[in-house]
Amino acid sequence: MVRLTDIIKGDTGQEDPKDKEKPLGDEGFPGEGGKGGGYSLKNVGQDFRQRSGVFSSKEAPPMEKGGMSLKGLLSSQKESEKVEEKKPSIPRGEIEKIYSTMFQYIRFISEKVKRNEPFNLNEGLKMIDFIIRTPDALDILYGKAVAITSDTDILFANFVNVSIYAMKIGLDLKYDAQRLIQLGIAGLVHDIGMARVPDHIARKTQKLEGDDFELLKRHTVFGAEVLRQLGPNYSWLAEAVYQEHERENGKGYPQGLVGDQICEFARIIGVADVYDALTSPRPQRKRFLPYEATKEIVQSQKGFYWPKAVKSLLTSLSAFPVGSYVRLNSRAIARVVESNKAAPLRPKVVIMFDAKGEEHHDEKVMDLQKNTLIYVTESVSLDALPASKKP
Repeated sequence: MVRLTDIIKGDTGQEDPKDKEKPLGDEGFPGEGGKGGGYSLKNVGQDFRQRSGVFSSKEAPPMEKGGMSLKGLLSSQKESEKVEEKKPSIPRGEIEKIYSTMFQYIRFISEKVKRNEPFNLNEGLKMIDFIIRTPDALDILYGKAVAITSDTDILFANFVNVSIYAMKIGLDLKYDAQRLIQLGIAGLVHDIGMARVPDHIARKTQKLEGDDFELLKRHTVFGAEVLRQLGPNYSWLAEAVYQEHERENGKGYPQGLVGDQICEFARIIGVADVYDALTSPRPQRKRFLPYEATKEIVQSQKGFYWPKAVKSLLTSLSAFPVGSYVRLNSRAIARVVESNKAAPLRPKVVIMFDAKGEEHHDEKVMDLQKNTLIYVTESVSLDALPASKKP
């Protein structure tokens, strides 16, 4: 496995000189789904440091014009344990904003790829680093990912969600910070080759057949080709993207690899990708609840995915993360205060809004495992909450 220290030369040495003249993310981006309210990628690290205090001046990694250097990211790794020990208090809403920033970042990179223009991954690495260094950030972003709505651009949301889910699995597998960063960026660009697939095929909701399906499968080849252009020190990343649709039983593509022939990052991303496909809304079907999705992977798709990754999926991706919001069959909206591993669909909750959307002031905890008449019907995103109660 190539270490991040080995990538420094490849990252700075392979950029096109014209690309250096125009810093990555300098334009600023609209909000998720193109509705405004987004962040400028150039400033996202600085914004989080200034407003949330996640880094002290001593801990702040050096910033380059257009993004954090990999050298700066590496120099901050020893400080990450101190950051976790301090448990900085960052509002949930502030952490959730990084989801939209990642969303716009990968859309920006995809446009670069579509136009055959040079790009670098500094900003993506910086965001992944922030996530793994910030206590509870992955859990909060997981809650955001599983609560996406049908009006979100599912194609780009998939990039972000797979990165988040893969890192959750990596944490359960005891990955260190370096491997989590690598896994996170691999998840974020796993389908970058889709930018080279015509939109009428990439975005088709019906089942693809014949030549269209064969062209779609080429996205793994296209993605690997794009990432190899970043230099030899990114060969591990190109390999992960090339193999992410390989399957344990040899029924994947493009090579039909089996078991250990598939690189570990690709094996994890493959599981994360199908989990996202099942839990995301689709025009042709109702999405699976998280617990239903894991059940589907275990039962109906047995043999396709790395058992170790599937086991970590089951233990690390709770149906309803603590702090997330859910709608009950009574139409009330509740906040999850405690997960229940024995009954993932029946967490402990506190009612926040009644069926009419009026704020509920009783903070009494309801244990849905004991109260069998009440159950969760769906996750609710932060944006969907009545404005009076948004964090």
